[in-house]
Amino acid sequence: MFDDHYVWWLTAVELPVLSGLFWMIWRGRREAEGAVRQLRDVVEARNSQMREALAAFKLECAVKEITSRQAKDVRILDALDAVLAARALHVHEGVYATPFIREMQEWAPGRKGGRDDGLDAVAGALAMAPVRIKAESFGGRQGWQGGGGVHKARSDFDV
Repeated sequence: MFDDHYVWWLTAVELPVLSGLFWMIWRGRREAEGAVRQLRDVVEARNSQMREALAAFKLECAVKEITSRQAKDVRILDALDAVLAARALHVHEGVYATPFIREMQEWAPGRKGGRDDGLDAVAGALAMAPVRIKAESFGGRQGWQGGGGVHKARSDFDV
């Protein structure tokens, strides 16, 4: 059924390569699961530290962890675009002493490697408590009917 050449190829090349790939994938997955476990432990520890610090100041605050599968650029634009257009984002003067303002100035959607963690955090906060934009921010309701009078269009032109 099989030629000796094919049997030699299967035993000398294919099976060792496939078994090597299997062990490489298995080891990589095990290491990734360990890294995820370690990261989860760090996040839980930091959350408990934050809760203790808030409790020390007697601040009643809740932490709600939210994960998103949406691209970070889209999350930031969805949350900040209308707020910035309406000039409804106000910050404490202390924010100007942080890197956040520079992050806002230098950020561009789709650019890789830029700093955008602060923007993502603000976008998440705005998504949790959306800003109510007042109608006067847009100059009120815009009329689409013009002056309300009748307008007759010219029709005496050559085609």
